[in-house]
Formats: sequence, C-alpha cells, structure tokens
Amino acid sequence: MKSLFKIWTLDRKKKSFIVVDDEESGDLYAELILKASAKFGINGSSLVLEEDGTPIDNECLSFVKEKTFTLLAKDEKWFKISSECGSTSSSMATTVTVESDYSKLTASDATGNSSIEITTVTDCNTEYYWHTFEIPYEALSEEHKQLLEKGVCPKQVKSNLVHLIVNKMRSLKKNIPSKAFKIISKKLIDKYPVALRDIDEDGIVLGDGTHSLMHKLQERNNYLNRPHKNTNLLSENPVKTKKRQVSASAGCTNWSPQLPAISEEYKSREEISSITEENFVDVMEKSYAEQRQFLNRLPPPSITEIQEDWPILLSKKAIFWHFSKLTSCDIHLLDQSKGKIEKLVRYCQKTTKGNENSNPDTEPINDLFLQLLKELTQRFKEKLDEIYVKFDKNLFELVEEDLPITPVILHIQNDNISHFWIYLEKQQICSEGYEALEEAFKVLFAIFFNLNIKYPPKTYVTLELIQRYIFKIHPDTGSKSKNVAATKKKIFSLLNKLA
Repeated sequence: MKSLFKIWTLDRKKKSFIVVDDEESGDLYAELILKASAKFGINGSSLVLEEDGTPIDNECLSFVKEKTFTLLAKDEKWFKISSECGSTSSSMATTVTVESDYSKLTASDATGNSSIEITTVTDCNTEYYWHTFEIPYEALSEEHKQLLEKGVCPKQVKSNLVHLIVNKMRSLKKNIPSKAFKIISKKLIDKYPVALRDIDEDGIVLGDGTHSLMHKLQERNNYLNRPHKNTNLLSENPVKTKKRQVSASAGCTNWSPQLPAISEEYKSREEISSITEENFVDVMEKSYAEQRQFLNRLPPPSITEIQEDWPILLSKKAIFWHFSKLTSCDIHLLDQSKGKIEKLVRYCQKTTKGNENSNPDTEPINDLFLQLLKELTQRFKEKLDEIYVKFDKNLFELVEEDLPITPVILHIQNDNISHFWIYLEKQQICSEGYEALEEAFKVLFAIFFNLNIKYPPKTYVTLELIQRYIFKIHPDTGSKSKNVAATKKKIFSLLNKLA
C-alpha cells in the first residue's frame, strides 16, 4: 500500500507530492523525510504541520496524512508567513542560508543589488546525498569493465574498483557514515549482480555480495584514515616530528641530501621513464636527492603515490641500489653470512626453551634462513607471521585484506613450486616473484629503510638483531624498534653469549 503526502519547504517556494510505500518502508517517517530531502535538495531533519507548526512523529503520521507538511532542516524553526510577507519588495534584502561543506555564492536580486546570499547545500552525512552519488565506472579500464559485464570479478579488479570508489567518496567527505557504504554497495550489486556475488569454492552462491563489498569499502576507508596518513600538517606535534626523523633516519648515513641548485637540477622524471642498464646508476645518482625529498615528506607517500610518481623505487634493482646509497651498507651481506646464520641457528636450538628435545649437533638444517626466522621469533616470543606468511594456494585466491599493512613476505606453495612475493599496504610490489626466501628478505629489509618504516611491533627484536648481526648497521641514535632499551638488552645479551 502506498501513501501520498504533500510537502513544502520552509520558505514555501518548493512544493511537491511524495509517494511512500508503507509495506517496504520500515520507518515511514524517516523514509518520508529522506525522499523529501532528495526531492528538494536540502538536509531535512523533521516534519511539522504547515498550518500551525505542530511537530509530527512516526506515531501520529498516519492520522494526519491528508494534511500539508513543512520539511525543516536541522537548525530551522517553523514560522507563519502572513499575506503581507507573500511578496518581497525589490529593495528588501533576502537571505536564504543552508548548511554546506563546499561552496558559497552571492546572487543579485531583480534590481541588481547583491543582497541575496545563497549557500549551496550538500551534507554528506545524509542518505539522500549518497543515493545520488555517481560511481566512477569511467575510471575502470576497458578490460576490467568487460570482465565485470561477463560476470567475472578477479580480486585485483574488485580491489581496483574499491580503491576508485573510496577515493572519490573521500574527495567529498573524509568521515563517511556507514550507511553510505551500504548504499554504494547496493548500487554496485545492481550494476554487476553476477560478478560481485559471494560464492564458495564449489560455485554455490552464498549471498548477493552486498555485505562483503560494504566491508571492503569500509576497510579501505579506515585504512586511509589511519594516523600516519593524517594530512593536517598544521597540527603536527614538533616533538613527535623530531622523534620521527630520528627514528626514520636511524642507521642511514645519507638520509636527507641537499637538493641541487635549480640551474643544475636533473630532469629525473623524464630520465627515469627511459632508464636503461647503461644509464641506471647515473640516473639514480642524479635523482637521489629528489627521491629522498619525496620519501621523507609529511605525510609520507602511500604505495599508490610511489607507484604513480616514482615507480622505479619499487623495482628490486632500484631498491637494492637505494638501500646501499642510503645506509652505506651492502644488502648482499646476507648471501655471505651462511656460516654466521648457521651458528646462530644452532645456538638458538640448543638454548631456546622448547627446543630441549632436538639434537642441534646432528640434526641437518633445511631452509636455513627460514629456520633462523623461526628460531629468533620463538626465542623472543614474537610472531613470524608479521613478516612471513605461507599460503598453500594459488596467488589468484589470495584475500589481500588478510595481510598486514606493514611489509610482509608472502610464500606461495603450489604443486611443489615455491615463490615469494612482497606486499606492502596490502598491495603487491615488485611485480617479479622470488624463488629464494633470502632474496625476498633482502627486498623486505631494504624497504624498511628506504621508505622510513618502523619494524612491526611483534618482530622488533628479530629484525634488529639481523640488522646488527648480519648487516652491521649500528645507529648512534634512533631505532626502527619502539622499545629501544628492551630490544637492545635482549640483542646484546644474545650476541655476547654467542661470542
């Protein structure tokens, strides 16, 4: 059953009939306000009787549905318009004020006097706004569009779609209400009902996909709202900024080089796009200061921004070169440390609680470096899955949201073939996979320094021990660990006993 309501705006300039389906609407009053707000383009919050301003609620709405109602915004109060006020003199200043997040303009009245001040309205916290939100389908590649139209949605396509939508939503409002994600999810499902539905490994449909899609949109927005993405530099605490710089530059001998004079500035962006084996070192040397300025800025650049502005910095060759230039340390020291690693593994097996039943003197060591990571994290009661995750399925089946946002090695074991991939901010970087864990770890370790990233909380001691024991990086001040004193105590105690 449908009901017809007659609604006016407070200034009585807009009048319309609104139709509401009583059976489909769980809250008739709220639905009426929502539809009227969308119709008039205002942020309505309540209804009153037009004749005398009596407030209306959901309980009495059905008894007075034949009456005329006035839609009020949050800060508006009903007033009676007398016949004398029906027309406004051309010399009289008229002001219509409505809340807005975006723009303000001043119009002229009929006589040319700039006396009518109009503030356009769009409050992104209301539902009607998000019902009219336009999803940026045009930003999708043709290949992705074709896949979605065919009813196929690989994880990469869905991730790209989620990123595009959230970026556009955040361009309008940073604090997005939960209801908005639900509305957008339903619009997406209506567009691609087959591609976005939830199905299990047997092809059984679990749901239309609204819930899982809404969750992905919320997760992406929450991720972009995390503290280290705060763009309000005016509120940056100078003490924290100084500590951050000390921490970020720990172990780096060339952290913030001076930019060259304008007349000598190297056209790095143009050269980077045409970099070759022959000019690689020359281009990297001349653009290094600019690279550091980009990486050291506040707020720090996201992986997406690095991929757009300096994609070369996420290639293995450039990561290794940049690390060497930054720290004056050779990343390939790891390849030359097999004896030291084996010694440390044997010692941990012999002395770590929980390894009493093993015989380290006779037991062969397979996957030496993985064994080192396991022994150290066990000894220091840390979590290996903060930096290393094994996945016994195809990479295509990976749910990236399950990965940490910090740098992590993803080990794909499938059909007796092992590959190692690097993920950061839940995105794959370094498109090439690695067949050896040591090679992947070198990339991972270099990224912590190159991109000014602290070690994950549950691997402080393990990573700093490797930093000091294998790579010989001993910063005078600062650390990539949070609990510096406790971390050093554990490391020095172990290394002294090992010696």
